[in-house]
Amino acid sequence: MQTFISEDDFTSFEGWLRYQAVDPATIALEELEALRRVFDEGRERSLVIPKVGLVKLKPIPGKYRYAVAVRDDSGLWLTLWVKRSPRGEFFVMLPRSDPKWNVHTSYHLDGRLHMKSYGHKTVETNCQPLTGVFRGTQSLGMYGGHGPKGIGAICDPKAFSGVVEVGPGVLGPIHGTVAVDLVEPGHEPMAFPGKIVTEQTFRDIVPWLVIRAGPLSAKPMYKKIKGCGERADTKDALDFSAMTQNCAATLIQPKTCAGQVSTPSSLESASSASVKPAALSSASYGESGSALPSYPLATRAALW
Repeated sequence: MQTFISEDDFTSFEGWLRYQAVDPATIALEELEALRRVFDEGRERSLVIPKVGLVKLKPIPGKYRYAVAVRDDSGLWLTLWVKRSPRGEFFVMLPRSDPKWNVHTSYHLDGRLHMKSYGHKTVETNCQPLTGVFRGTQSLGMYGGHGPKGIGAICDPKAFSGVVEVGPGVLGPIHGTVAVDLVEPGHEPMAFPGKIVTEQTFRDIVPWLVIRAGPLSAKPMYKKIKGCGERADTKDALDFSAMTQNCAATLIQPKTCAGQVSTPSSLESASSASVKPAALSSASYGESGSALPSYPLATRAALW
């Protein structure tokens, strides 16, 4: 099992190298010096990026908001929140200091479910409409690559209908994921591909909202996907496949509606893939000040 890498590890060159899967004893001095320059340049830039600060959300009648926040000795840090609009649509929001980024997942009344970053759709599928009786279960995605402390997103519990608090050592830049599911009352959510550390079900809205957090399993999964609206609480319910690395978080979107797919995935074991020194540049730093691989649309993505 990998040693957990926290946001605080990125404040040191040694911790940053562990994230990049680089052993300084195995590379030439010239390469190590080049990596040191990348680290120093990125740290300088990260220190001048504005922090999100206290996330202020005005109360709106009929709107529900549910936060996922990381608790440590320095405070409560908001990593994402789910909101249900008065119309009955659902959104998963990720805090960012750049308002143009506006990274989110949305599930609309007509059944359209998509993920956006900088106004561009990166995942889009059609699921059951939210205008009738909700049946079965529907995933709103799985979210990895967490750095709420680095971007300075402070969580105010009074601004939310409910808060899922996650302790230290669970969600980090590489390790841990948050699964967000909608379920028909009395049904179970989709299978979680790992160990659940924290789970809460919010029943003040229909469909119910289930939020779970924990580390992913290193074991490959070969499971069948059920169709839209079918129960996903059976052994063959779901195969999670990584559809995109998006929006500063790796989003693993199960295809429960747009066709039947059966593919193997080894989520946690793939996260140990090395980032070669030659591929690194000063652009490998995200908004949180963490050093990251240079993915399109992603500046804080986990390496699944």
